Order: sequence, then structure tokens, then C-alpha cells
Amino acid sequence: MENTCSRCDPWCLGVWGMSITSAIRPDDVLLALLALGPDAETRLTGVSERIHKTVFHLKTDYPEAFAEFIFSSSTSYPYSEQLASSLHSLQWCRLIGMENPDFRVYFVRDSVRRVFQEVVQPRLPESILSDLAAASRRFWQKAGEPETGDQ
Repeated sequence: MENTCSRCDPWCLGVWGMSITSAIRPDDVLLALLALGPDAETRLTGVSERIHKTVFHLKTDYPEAFAEFIFSSSTSYPYSEQLASSLHSLQWCRLIGMENPDFRVYFVRDSVRRVFQEVVQPRLPESILSDLAAASRRFWQKAGEPETGDQ
């Protein structure tokens, strides 16, 4: 089994990502986006700005699944504190990481799919799972594409 922090068995993000208004936590949504992506995809290239922009656009098409993400318009790009916190939580639990030297590549560990399937997926309604599967394909198309300059 891949090395994850002791809090990841079961799912360490449960306490940090608790939602007041929904059973769907931001950490769960981000984990689903990563876990439901193409099997060959293990890297997100680019700064977190691209991830924030992509999730912002996904929220428009899948409002129920992304309801917990609130975006600020006071920055140069759509920024969500919940998304930033979820990225940090996944890193803390060693489910994703960043590569040196310039920290522009997130890598997704194999344990993401296991944690999603065993802990998160059973709690989500089928309608949300369907939305997240479709959103994941779009997420990887946008956030997983190779860098070609600013987007």
C-alpha cells in the first residue's frame, strides 16, 4: 500500500472539510475529480490558478455538486478559499504532491482512487456521482493539459 498519513485511514479530510450546508464536502469533490479522471492521468501541470478557473467553470454547469465552493471576484482570477484548503488537505494527507523545482506540477498518488472508492463514493448520491464523473473528464481536459503559456 502506498504511504499516506495515518489520518487517511479512514479519510483524514473528514474533520477539516466538514460542510455545514451539504453532505458533500469540498475535499470530497476535489478527490472525486482526481479519482474519476482517466487512468493514465497522474499529473496536473500549471499553477493552482488553472485549477481554480476550471472548478469555477464547472460550478456553473454542476451547481449542486460544487455548491460548497465560493469564489471571490476580488482577485485576478476566480479564487476559492475552499478549493485552496482542499488542495492543501489532499497534500497534507499525501494523496497529491508537488514536484520540484518550481512546484508547477501536482502529482496524484495511486491511493486517491482507493480512498475515493472505499470512503467517499459510498456516501454520495448517484446523481452527484454522475455529475462528478462528467465534471472530472472536463477537469482533466482543462487542468491536466500541458502548459502552453498563461490560460
